[in-house]
Amino acid sequence: MNILKFLSKKGAVIYCRCSRKSRKEHIRQKYICENFADKKRYKIANEFLETITGNAAFNDRNILIDCITYCIKNNIKTIIISEVDRFSRNLQTAKDALEMVKPFKIKFIFANEMLDSSKSSDISKILRDVEVSHYELKKIKYRLDSGRETFIKNGGKIGRKNGYKKTKEQMREDYPEVIKLLFEDDGYSLRKIQQKTGTSINTIRRVKDLFKEEYEK
Repeated sequence: MNILKFLSKKGAVIYCRCSRKSRKEHIRQKYICENFADKKRYKIANEFLETITGNAAFNDRNILIDCITYCIKNNIKTIIISEVDRFSRNLQTAKDALEMVKPFKIKFIFANEMLDSSKSSDISKILRDVEVSHYELKKIKYRLDSGRETFIKNGGKIGRKNGYKKTKEQMREDYPEVIKLLFEDDGYSLRKIQQKTGTSINTIRRVKDLFKEEYEK
């Protein structure tokens, strides 16, 4: 058998997305994708993990774009994702990603929903699920905000206990992408880093202050 021909037909990559850094969530998504790949006899060539809000614009989805570019360069035709909402919660982003892969006959397969973007009958279902996930997130946010407001009105206090602060090593472990964008890549504003990572401006400022001397020596 011609190995290169086999890889081009049955090769695949795994793409995982988390809104915040979460090893457990990454493992969960990866397990679903690997299990699906094993059943369908795909050979996994690479894995891409992105930590970013699902509502981000396509141009801000650097890892997703890298994933697609990798597939184009290596003639891999399948990107396996655990669920549609891990792909995107932004309808325009989903459309842009589907448009980018279309000329290269690359498909997204969503393991849990058993949807395949190469099938015209599945495209509308994928876009519908993206839109539904967007509104589900808005409803969850509304309920959380409403519950928080009621809790505070009734005298409750939220957040960490007074005086609690993460150690420098905890910050290093929790915010590696923020550190990279602050000190290793040039030209990113705090607002841009917030959009890319979903991290609050105050936390980004704290990371900057904490690691400034270390990286600017």
